[in-house]
Amino acid sequence: MMRQNAKKGFTLIEILVVVIIIGILSAFAILSFSRAIERTSAGEAENLIGLGIYAQERQMMRQGRYTLSWARLDTMPRQVQPGSDYLSDNSQIYYTKGGAKGTSEPQGGYKMFFQNLGDEWFVVAERIGSFNYGYTLLRNFREDKVYCLPPQDSREDGLFCADFMGLDSPEEIPADPRLALQNPEGE
Repeated sequence: MMRQNAKKGFTLIEILVVVIIIGILSAFAILSFSRAIERTSAGEAENLIGLGIYAQERQMMRQGRYTLSWARLDTMPRQVQPGSDYLSDNSQIYYTKGGAKGTSEPQGGYKMFFQNLGDEWFVVAERIGSFNYGYTLLRNFREDKVYCLPPQDSREDGLFCADFMGLDSPEEIPADPRLALQNPEGE
């Protein structure tokens, strides 16, 4: 009986195929993780948008009018106090890591402000800083719906906003509701 001396082990091609497959799976995992982290951050901003609207409603009951100033409201995040790095001229707050007022490149977070267009009021949260996503969250005081508006040229931001709003594709994202108020009757 003749015995063949067979070597056991993996060929270079087999090892390369396994490394490539692991790389592809890792890329998908990182993308999913990144999107989940961003979803959490957008959820925090959405909660702050709701708190701002509730505070504005209390302001309306007490004073008979809304205000553009976060500093005049009875509810703000703890770190956002007059004179802090998180509050800019009392009308904008920086919901960021470490503040943003005195820095040339704000750290990742949101610049939040109120906007009045005629009889309509909005809370706006613009994504700022160096992150993978850039979009604007906004809500009309009269609606419960929070809009996620991506920049025109970003497919990845569009996919995130569609997911955030529970839509199937970025093409379903409605137009910015402020546009009709800024430019009535297409003027």
